[in-house]
Amino acid sequence: MEVEAYRMQYSYDGSFPGKGNKLSDIDVHSVGRIMNGNTPVYYPIYQYSRFLRERNNITNK
Repeated sequence: MEVEAYRMQYSYDGSFPGKGNKLSDIDVHSVGRIMNGNTPVYYPIYQYSRFLRERNNITNK
């Protein structure tokens, strides 16, 4: 739901606290990388993003 909320906000005013230059850049990985200092703002999304990246790396080997 957070990913969708950031997409809606971006489509409304172009703001996104993470890295992204277009609407399609806002996904589980970009939201998971939003940090407050060295701490992920959305820790469960950060963990899920890490899980997906690790799973994809294992699958792609």
